[in-house]
Amino acid sequence: MNIIKKITRRLKSDISDFLSKKTEITQDKKFYDNSKIQIHATGCWETFRPNFLKQPFFQAFTTAYKNAASLSLVDSCVDGGGGYTEFQYSSYKPQIEFFSVNSKVNAINHSKAKIKIFYTGEDVNENYTNFKSLLLDKTDLSLGFDYPEDRNNAANYLRYPYWMLCCFCYTEDKDKIKAEIERINSYRNNANRFCGFVAFHDNRGIRKEIIDIINEIDTVSCGGNAYHNDDSLKKEFNDDKNEWLKNFKFNICPENVNVKGYTTEKLFQAFYAGCIPIYYGDCENPEKYVINKDALIIYNRNNKDEVFERVKELNTNQKYYDEFISQKRILDSAVDYIYEMNHSMRMKYEEIIKIKGFV
Repeated sequence: MNIIKKITRRLKSDISDFLSKKTEITQDKKFYDNSKIQIHATGCWETFRPNFLKQPFFQAFTTAYKNAASLSLVDSCVDGGGGYTEFQYSSYKPQIEFFSVNSKVNAINHSKAKIKIFYTGEDVNENYTNFKSLLLDKTDLSLGFDYPEDRNNAANYLRYPYWMLCCFCYTEDKDKIKAEIERINSYRNNANRFCGFVAFHDNRGIRKEIIDIINEIDTVSCGGNAYHNDDSLKKEFNDDKNEWLKNFKFNICPENVNVKGYTTEKLFQAFYAGCIPIYYGDCENPEKYVINKDALIIYNRNNKDEVFERVKELNTNQKYYDEFISQKRILDSAVDYIYEMNHSMRMKYEEIIKIKGFV
């Protein structure tokens, strides 16, 4: 009986996906412009779609296309062609399609796009395990949070963790990268509250563990859905997490899972708001070329007492707190590291664009 229910649910899901896709294509067909290159994203977050063409990993593609097109101008100017073609987001006849984890794995098999790219900002090792392969055997390029050596240095894989999308725009200008890092390092808030926490859920219970420990020092203000006890995030700050966090000394900001390389925006949001992060994740060595570990408090299930004592002292010893919060949060080596991620992605795109004959 359970098998029948599973099959029925799967069929309903497949039918729903098909009808939704058909509706989307019908709508996009009305605005189809064959003078533009059609781009589509399948399985990406819903919030991505309205501004997909502004995402850093697509801005790099735009730059790569412009560069590749310029290189072909000499050959194409005889016919008056060449130059930069605009992009249009459309599910109708996409020539370039991005895939992510919020779809079925075999969705890529049905795509007729000339260039196929996979991106994930989610963990695929313990959560979205259907995509553990990162579709490396089906894509021209796959972007994720794993380190290249953990993907056998695959030629079509590049590391581009989620924090890059949230915290740094696509740029290959080292001065701009350095300026942003200096802004993060120099910011000081005027904290008048103890510790803030914002999360939608706590599926693995790790967040509750940390909250319970820190609550023994003072009350943790939970402004999100998980363990909600504070309405000020919504009522006073219109759900602006960064502005809300600027009022706190500490921010509990654990990842969903403790997986090597998996670092999201949470840690960086704490730094942007001038909080001391209480962090769990990335095998206790988050972004070793970017983050100064001494500027955060790392929690694991074996150091509960140490975390408690450290937060307690920081909360009561103003001199210790001032020294701690004045540390450099982002390392100097981050400039080259961030530059290299952006540069490598753009260069890889150019290579794919030329191979696929887009210019």
